[in-house]
Parts: sequence; C-alpha cells; structure tokens
Amino acid sequence: MKHADSAVNLSGKTSLHQLAYLMTRMKLFISNDSGPLHLAAAMKTPTIFFYGPETPNLYGPWGESNTVFYKHLECSPCINIYNAKRIDCRRGAECVKRITVEEVTAKIASSGVLK
Repeated sequence: MKHADSAVNLSGKTSLHQLAYLMTRMKLFISNDSGPLHLAAAMKTPTIFFYGPETPNLYGPWGESNTVFYKHLECSPCINIYNAKRIDCRRGAECVKRITVEEVTAKIASSGVLK
C-alpha cells in the first residue's frame, strides 16, 4: 500500500452482501483457506492464498486469477476427512512457514495487478 494509514479493518463489521460488494472493488484479495477467499474468487477478484495443512487441489478456488502458495511437503496435506480435519503437526507448521514474504511480494509485483 502506498499509504498504510488508508487501510481499514472491516473484520466482523460487514454483512455477507456488503463483503461481496467490497470484493468487487478490490484489486487483490490475500487470504488463507477460508470462506471469504472463495467468495472473492466467485466475485472475480484476483486472489493470492496460502495452503499448508490442507490441499489446494481439492479445496482451492477455481478461476484463472487465483494464485496459490503451497510447498508440497511430503507431510502435507496433513488434515483430511479421515482424521476429522485435526492438525497434529510435528514439524511446527513448516508447510506455511516456508512461504516467504519475498516470494509473495515478488509474485504480486510481477502480476501487475496492483498497477
């Protein structure tokens, strides 16, 4: 952001319809695996999203303007329907910690979506 003071936290302050409308006005939506991520993708808002203990192959949003960061570790995905989606990570969430700020910002810069 060019002006950090222009950020507004609307967490818990919008209805679903208001959130959907706001997403149509966004240039980019950054999220983990969540309902709002899928809503943003449905609204055709470009997304960047992070997966680790879950697989984007089954649960990632559809669409061409969605970019996933997922490290494909041998232990990931570690949650699934067979373990009641319970995380029992012995590697300290390495699957998410390996995603660096530098690679995410480089992807954003190269996409041109924020120009």
